[in-house]
Amino acid sequence: MSDYTLVIIITFIAFTALAALLLVPVYRFLQREEEASKRMTDQFVPEDFDVSPTNGPAKPPSDGPADPSSDGPSEQPSDESKDGSDRTSDNDS
Repeated sequence: MSDYTLVIIITFIAFTALAALLLVPVYRFLQREEEASKRMTDQFVPEDFDVSPTNGPAKPPSDGPADPSSDGPSEQPSDESKDGSDRTSDNDS
């Protein structure tokens, strides 16, 4: 087991160094882009710009039901359909 310990340690250090070598430039690039986007936002968006949800799209007209899942009052079956007297029979011979 002690034969592999040195190989494992060297491999771990090499992997960490390679990851840092590849990821540090990407991280620095993303940080520069973040700063550039903040500068552009400050330059082109006025400070008194309201970003509140009330500035969103117009609300739908209120002539429909308030809850879109409900289609208004539910229809109650009439008395005729309850007792079955509205059934037609083909056996009226």
